[in-house]
Amino acid sequence: MKVVNFLFLLGVVFVTQNSNAQSCKELPTSLEEYNYIVKGYKIQLENGLDMKKGYTLKDIFEESANGRKVIFKELVKEEKDLRAIMAIFTGLNGVTSYFCIPLGADTSNLLQSYTLSIQNALDNTIAMNFYQTSLTKVLNYYILK
Repeated sequence: MKVVNFLFLLGVVFVTQNSNAQSCKELPTSLEEYNYIVKGYKIQLENGLDMKKGYTLKDIFEESANGRKVIFKELVKEEKDLRAIMAIFTGLNGVTSYFCIPLGADTSNLLQSYTLSIQNALDNTIAMNFYQTSLTKVLNYYILK
């Protein structure tokens, strides 16, 4: 339950702290944007496809420790509207998972999907602690912005 509360709080802070991103305050992350991050981005990379039209990904934070790695990126629409945060997590086994942190006031279904995907992919306490510590650093980035 602590994980769910922490992730929810993080999503709320992303929405309220990012002054450059107005659309996520009015329009939450869409299902299409969520699916692009968790499924489509991997397909795009594997097949050398172009970026989703009208969107860009901006690197915001990367961390590695003890064989694990996580990269956070912003999904930005039309160069100005922050739509979601992508987390690319690679575990000790080399398996890479793509997570979408949904933003906006009405993302309860997507937030539930995000939480389940984290619980399914990060199967031990050490991996979860590494991810949460990295997520806290991303949160700090937005607070200081």
